[in-house]
Amino acid sequence: MVNKIKCYIIFFFVPMAYGQFFYSPIDLSTSGASFSGNLGTHSLQTNPAFLGIKPGDEIAVSPVDTFIISYRVRLIESDDKNKIKQIEANLKRDGLDREYKINKEKDFFVLNAPGFKDSFSAHNYSRNLPSTISNYRIVADTTKEVVFKKKFIYKIQLFATDIKDSLKTFLKRSKPLIKDLKRNVTLNDSMYRFSVGSFEYEQEALIVKDSLIENGLSPDAFIVKEELKSSSLSAPKFSISLFGNNSISLNNNLFSANWFNTYSGIDMVEQPSVKESLLESLPSESADGILVTNTSLLDLTYKNFGLSLFNTSLFSSFSLPTSLFEMIFEGLKFDNPIDISELDYKTYVVGSSSLSYGMPIEHESIPFETYIGIGLRYLKGSFSYLDSFSGEILTSTDSITISYEQKIINPDFTLGSGYGIDLGVLCILDEKISGQISFIGLGSSLKNTVSVKYLAQEIKLSNGDIEDFDTDDEAWVVLDSSSYEDISIELPAKLNLGLNYIYSNKVHLKGSIQHLMQTKFIGSVNPRFSLGVELLPKTNFPLRAGFSTGGFNQIAEISGSSNTYGIGFGIHLGVFHFDLGMNQIGGIFNNAKGFSIGSDLRLLF
Repeated sequence: MVNKIKCYIIFFFVPMAYGQFFYSPIDLSTSGASFSGNLGTHSLQTNPAFLGIKPGDEIAVSPVDTFIISYRVRLIESDDKNKIKQIEANLKRDGLDREYKINKEKDFFVLNAPGFKDSFSAHNYSRNLPSTISNYRIVADTTKEVVFKKKFIYKIQLFATDIKDSLKTFLKRSKPLIKDLKRNVTLNDSMYRFSVGSFEYEQEALIVKDSLIENGLSPDAFIVKEELKSSSLSAPKFSISLFGNNSISLNNNLFSANWFNTYSGIDMVEQPSVKESLLESLPSESADGILVTNTSLLDLTYKNFGLSLFNTSLFSSFSLPTSLFEMIFEGLKFDNPIDISELDYKTYVVGSSSLSYGMPIEHESIPFETYIGIGLRYLKGSFSYLDSFSGEILTSTDSITISYEQKIINPDFTLGSGYGIDLGVLCILDEKISGQISFIGLGSSLKNTVSVKYLAQEIKLSNGDIEDFDTDDEAWVVLDSSSYEDISIELPAKLNLGLNYIYSNKVHLKGSIQHLMQTKFIGSVNPRFSLGVELLPKTNFPLRAGFSTGGFNQIAEISGSSNTYGIGFGIHLGVFHFDLGMNQIGGIFNNAKGFSIGSDLRLLF
């Protein structure tokens, strides 16, 4: 039993880690605010709707109702369909080969020659008809159609120079006249170009331009017409991540840099107040450990399709009774039972392979760009957990008694399988704002016929027996039986809500709400609220930071806070994209009780 306790303690401290289901280093560095990452493979575990975005920048469009007029020649009608078919065959035999259509109108069959773009083409065809078809007539058909036209914005360029100081002078002089207009400075062809406004209609821009000229601001001002971009989202045509997407997060319930500085090297016999302070820092009932990791073997996307193979997730939780820690620091007390019934553990490891697809949705009733996506997952993995446990350690002046009963589900860790589904929607509201919602792993579960082991032991040792104690001695066994049962566990599905705001080309603001569902197995989880920022997103060296609160309820108990703080960067050189993210929990620097790091290397084409 002592050896088992040692194993439990080791197993406890090793996985005493924190994982908040971060999907990528970009997600980690923004504390969960940017779970869409940089599209491509990053969308496979967050929102398949991103796969619907075409490669390159998307041009904003607006739906416009219009009508299409086409012409057809109504050749002949008859109540005999065979006669109609014979006339059609004769026309094709005589060289008038077209895609004819036979329609039924009331009690008659009608032979039509459709598909003429104008009446002239229809008349030209009719002149070649045989004399047997003399009662034909030309009919114009009108059908409604919705087309999407590009949107444009109009700016007023006021000033251009290659001398930066002269631009500053102009900006200072013009400020009173343009205080209510949007200002923009671009550097093109070694020239600083200053423009104002962002007008939907050219006439509006012309009126403002004439007003500025009349006030003597810039007699050479002119209108610049630009295609309106729906967002800065740029999707690669092909992307791949091979053995390169990994993250690990560690967080324990006892140790921080400040904790070590306070208690390490202290003689607690000579300073009992320090020992009392340490004992007061322990949780009231149990110390809870959590480990969640994500590793991707192979992720790739091509156009609208995405494939993920062997994306492995590990969840492990462990609870150790606080009484065991008190026993370690205070020693055994005679005739004072130590309750160890709070001992608990559960774990699962699952590899998922998924096929995903995304596409745009265009309809007259939708006033903005919308994309939807779906993914199907195949799951293969295993689980094991302590279904029940009760135990006690009792000491007296001459002996120690250890007794416990436990029920373990799947101690052999046999494999099971299951399926899940991903759903996602992305809406690009305008050139600055986009929102999304996704469900990842809906209906996911692992099911298998597994062993269920019941074990009860009672060990009574005198002082002289302790050194010869052997936990494998069957003499200690009160009950040892196994059976097989069909057991299924629900894996946590993920709900993601995200909002992206493009403040400028250099500053992107991000926010998200993420929530784990189907959490009966892993326990209670609160929603996680995240805010993040990405600086210089269009450069080769983007910078990221973020903050979040919420998530696993146990995190606040373990670390004293559920807040996380993230930071990270990217190195994007051509097709090579390397991203690194770091995260701390419960505080920063010496106050933090956890540290996370993740990276990935991708190729984007």
